Amino acid sequence: MTALTMAAIALSFALSFPPDLTKINDISYVLLDKDGNILAATMSKDDKWRIFTKSKNTSPIYIKMLKTFEDKRFDRHNGVDILAIVRSATHIITKKKFLSGASTITMQVAKMLSQKKKNKIYQKIIQCIRAIQLEIMFPKETILDMYLTLAPFGYNIEGLFAASWIYFGKAPSELNTSEAAFLVAIPKSPSCVSNKKKLIALQKKTLRRLVDKGAITKEDAKLTEKIALSFCKKKPEMHAQNLLYRLINKADQSKSRYLLNLSCNQLHKSFMFETTIDRFIQIECEKILLSEVYERLSSIDPILNAAAVIMDAKSGCIVSYVGSAAFGDKLKSGYVDMADALRSPGSTLKPFIYAIGMEMGFLGPATTVYDGKTNFGNSYSPKNLQRDFMGDVTVEDALLLSLNSPAVAALETIGPEKFMQKIREAGAIAKTAKNSPPSLPIALGGLGISLTDLVSLYSAFPRDGTCSRPIFFKNKTPQVTKFLTKNSARQIHEILSMSSNKSASDLMTTPYKTGTSYGGRDALTIGYTENYVIGVLVGRADGKSIPSVSGESAALPIFTRLASETIGDSAKIVYRKSHYTILSQRLSTKLPKKQRLFLSRMQKMALDNQIYISFPENSSTLCVHRGENICVVTQKGTAPLSWFIDGHPRISEKMHESTLIWIPEDEGWHKITAVDTDGKYSSILVEILFIK
Repeated sequence: MTALTMAAIALSFALSFPPDLTKINDISYVLLDKDGNILAATMSKDDKWRIFTKSKNTSPIYIKMLKTFEDKRFDRHNGVDILAIVRSATHIITKKKFLSGASTITMQVAKMLSQKKKNKIYQKIIQCIRAIQLEIMFPKETILDMYLTLAPFGYNIEGLFAASWIYFGKAPSELNTSEAAFLVAIPKSPSCVSNKKKLIALQKKTLRRLVDKGAITKEDAKLTEKIALSFCKKKPEMHAQNLLYRLINKADQSKSRYLLNLSCNQLHKSFMFETTIDRFIQIECEKILLSEVYERLSSIDPILNAAAVIMDAKSGCIVSYVGSAAFGDKLKSGYVDMADALRSPGSTLKPFIYAIGMEMGFLGPATTVYDGKTNFGNSYSPKNLQRDFMGDVTVEDALLLSLNSPAVAALETIGPEKFMQKIREAGAIAKTAKNSPPSLPIALGGLGISLTDLVSLYSAFPRDGTCSRPIFFKNKTPQVTKFLTKNSARQIHEILSMSSNKSASDLMTTPYKTGTSYGGRDALTIGYTENYVIGVLVGRADGKSIPSVSGESAALPIFTRLASETIGDSAKIVYRKSHYTILSQRLSTKLPKKQRLFLSRMQKMALDNQIYISFPENSSTLCVHRGENICVVTQKGTAPLSWFIDGHPRISEKMHESTLIWIPEDEGWHKITAVDTDGKYSSILVEILFIK
């Protein structure tokens, strides 16, 4: 039968009976890091590690050995090597035994696609026809890609990529000569990998042939024998598994994945996710979260889990993604991707509320705001999480101390709908319960937003107001959105980094904001350096309340370790204390009149008869002689008044009902509080300096 006749039969056969391409389409999803190395993979539907392998991404050494060992005329024949068939038949006739096969790489692909194991004569004939059919349908490169994807390498491992990853922990492009020589022999007898003696015998036979044909040197052959002697199967090393499943779920599943409709290049892109993940940062991040969850957080609640996202602030590339520190742990619901789930942000949105207030002109860092009991309507009267009301404070300290009433008051003036629109325009997905209209509780976390989107929003601070959307895939164009003005972003950055505190100027800090949702369901810390944005979420995957958990106690220690141990930005974390750090240059008297005092509409109504201390001014510095009297004067309120200095009751001769005579005993900052008979109170902070 001539080659022309067989080609005609194959063409007719191809049109009437196309090859079954089910197996080449049933391959593993693979997550690659930024350097092309495997981070994680899934098994195929038939429980195989079958990873699509491209010949152009494979070591040239291996390709050369493969063709030398399996099919030296691969680039010239049409699927069937007539010369090899004649040679094999001659050996059988003259020497009465089988010495060499005649199967080409294309014929082996046809056999693998048919999934028929027995080599009967009629099946060999069908393989020849199928091989010619494949050569008509696909270019040589595609056929070679099929072989590299389907070739058996022992156990449930198919394809060179899966074999090089599981056996050597590297990509096919990185195989050295001895590793390539070791792998090239295995498809001849895949079962030998579980039998050391058979494996060594196969390797020796293969190596002799490769040496005889000049494919490798004797020195390389000796190194390959050592690999065979020490060979053992390793458990695949997996990282960023939550990210892999996130990308699978968000992939376009409606697209046909069959080679008849897709080129091999498209198939490669469909099943391989080439990401921006930095392998070193990812592994270190996973180690830190794993130790924190099982060694520290489990003592609080055995079901507590954690997630973390690290983004390159300049490019938007996600360099580390841990959706669950305890992936696979059923008790902790480790398969739930907490970095992608909509969770309460707690107080982490407050910086954006104040930034937008600054853009609108009614707030500045030193604007006096009121932290006190205020009914904002519908009986909504927020309290602070860990402290009493502070009275009159600056915006700077309202944010640093995460006071609730000032943030809600600012949001009331901005408008919840406008604020939510700004967040969504920046690209974040934010939803309220039952998709109800945005309301004031969103200032304190009354909405759902993912940790990934929060990290994206916080990129506005190191980027002077522009927000970078998260990029997961290599070679993607950055998506940048204008979120805040340059001025407001820098003012909030100054507050979060505590740069206004000259007394602490020698302590370089990493700006961050903690957040805790109602009942401790979500504990967060989001912060950034010049180059990276880091987000940490601690909570139960089922969202149940854990009252003892907060952003500061649960998430901040993890954030601290990530900032210092993974990204390499040498910034010291300073834990903020509950005291004031206002300097004289921040006094409200130096502000524009519009920004000296801010009260929302509801706060103004509540403060119509509110007692307040009119002298000394809040955040002022008084220089006095030791033992000198200071008159503390109040306005409004219902007498008689009760006085407290630094939380301790103060009894002193009163000049009249609204005044306290106070003799300071120590220098430094002191908190003065006046309480009237209706329970209303006013507090100020004053710095005392003794004249020497």
